[in-house]
Amino acid sequence: MQAKVETIIKTLESKYTSSGQKAPEYMHSSSGSIKYKLHPFSDKNFKEYSPFGADEHFRVAAFDAGSLLVYETPSWNIAYVKLAFRSFEVNLKNRTCNTIQKDRVLEHDMVMLTENPSSSSMLKQDFESGSILKTMETEFILKQIQNGKVLSDDLLLIDGALGKESGRILDKHENVIGVSKRTGHCINNYSAASYMALKANEHGFKDKSWFYYPLVQEYPGNSVSELIFGTFRGNSNVFRLDFPHKQLHSCKNDVDFVKQRMHKLGICALDSKYKAYPYPLGAVHSDAVMRVNTKDLMKRYIKKHLLKAKKQGAEDVFKMLEKDIQHADWYDMLRKGA
Repeated sequence: MQAKVETIIKTLESKYTSSGQKAPEYMHSSSGSIKYKLHPFSDKNFKEYSPFGADEHFRVAAFDAGSLLVYETPSWNIAYVKLAFRSFEVNLKNRTCNTIQKDRVLEHDMVMLTENPSSSSMLKQDFESGSILKTMETEFILKQIQNGKVLSDDLLLIDGALGKESGRILDKHENVIGVSKRTGHCINNYSAASYMALKANEHGFKDKSWFYYPLVQEYPGNSVSELIFGTFRGNSNVFRLDFPHKQLHSCKNDVDFVKQRMHKLGICALDSKYKAYPYPLGAVHSDAVMRVNTKDLMKRYIKKHLLKAKKQGAEDVFKMLEKDIQHADWYDMLRKGA
């Protein structure tokens, strides 16, 4: 085992040594199928900003979602979904920030998944690819906008990237930023976030709040978002930020446009509880995250209602269902190492 680990380390060392010696021309998506042509790298594109440059009064809304498969059987599956929204009023005075929660919405849902979709079930592979959850997320956000919970000037933060589905949200509310805690994009075989962190350190930005713009010169197809990397505090994690492409390039000064929003994100990231992650996103993440016991709670909930239905339905049918559930429970226990 030791020899294997040492070989892996040498391979990584060789890979990163060769990668660091050439100027980056492209950034690749996690699958490698999408290639972004980059601007020539320049230290002038690193922009420093202060969180305390934000407006004295502004509002931020945030959204996050979580999902898990509760039951997996050969012929049917049940998934559990949580959708979370919160909005906040932020008041900044004399470098003191006061954040007041204005609204909170939390929705729960269960989705039936099969190999052949019907009026009462969805396709399992669409759940595994994330397309079902993305559609549910979009519908949920649009409902909050329609219900007046997102005001016209609110900065709406979405956990994750802005994709094609996000175009429907941007049609209703342009002031949106996607914030990704991690990204699969790579530059010169490095994680793009790690690459940007190394370059920031080289150019003296390690202990500063910064963003790098512009990065991408050419986007493939009709891109919804402009990709930017940056930090919300000095010497902290580098985030991928998705700014609405159309809105960014239609304003008079695109750098000021980005900086104004980074001020707001930065002031929201001062809470040490979330480790330089904006508080509104941290709060909805706490609402949407699946806890260690969530799956067991959902299983008990389903079994309770299954028992009620069994008393009213065909007993032979429910005997078969119980066998499916029994096997699924046994397999879960085995995977846990029980």
